[in-house]
Amino acid sequence: MRSLTGGSVNNLWRVDTPAGHFLLREDGPAWRRPGVNRQREGVAHALAAQAGMAPRILWRSDAGDVLVCDFIDGRVWTPEDFSQATQRERLCEMLGRVHRLPLPPQECWPFEPLRLAHDYAQSAAPGPQVGACLDAAQLAAAQLEAAAAPRVLTHGDPLPGNVIESAGRLWLIDWEFTQCADPVWDLAAFAVWLPEVLGDLAHAAERAGIRGERLAARFDAALALHRALGSLWYLARGESPPAVLETGAASGHTSAPRA
Repeated sequence: MRSLTGGSVNNLWRVDTPAGHFLLREDGPAWRRPGVNRQREGVAHALAAQAGMAPRILWRSDAGDVLVCDFIDGRVWTPEDFSQATQRERLCEMLGRVHRLPLPPQECWPFEPLRLAHDYAQSAAPGPQVGACLDAAQLAAAQLEAAAAPRVLTHGDPLPGNVIESAGRLWLIDWEFTQCADPVWDLAAFAVWLPEVLGDLAHAAERAGIRGERLAARFDAALALHRALGSLWYLARGESPPAVLETGAASGHTSAPRA
């Protein structure tokens, strides 16, 4: 058994046996952060695994604090992958497959970004920056809600470290932040961190199969909401948010995908 690096709140090991190679994940002492729901994660991960997009789950404790799944022996994506148009297209197409996964009725969880924002704020030192982020989150959440787009299963955190490429095939790992939301939520999740590599968001939305009314407004609201939540996440840790999370900070494009 060999310890692995990569997770910020989980303990990870690779376990090699005559029967195969496996990943053992155990909750670390800091896993109970706002937004993480192990029961919800287990349902979404299992659905994605059945569709061949996530590692097969072999065993999971009732509480979800221990997980054993197949070990994917491959290359973890880096920001450089996101700088390549063909790689971005592949990821967007995979996210489209995620969004088409069936949702069991009992698992159509509410999208509650404001509850998450307030949970982060309670852990942060009081100050004007926290209040400004809460105001921004409330406005963006209301705008996203007003768009009334159909909700789908979203990964919630499709950043480079959560994408593995093995033998020409992509896998998504770490379904901790999955929830039922507007599909633009996943596009905005990586656009906020890597804005310079997403100059053509309309194309990205098309590759992900994201359509509907008010697409531009939905994306702008999701982007603003991710920035506010991301800033609160850093403030809750006692850290200053990076500049990329500042409103309008980004980058290589100034417009969201157009319907």
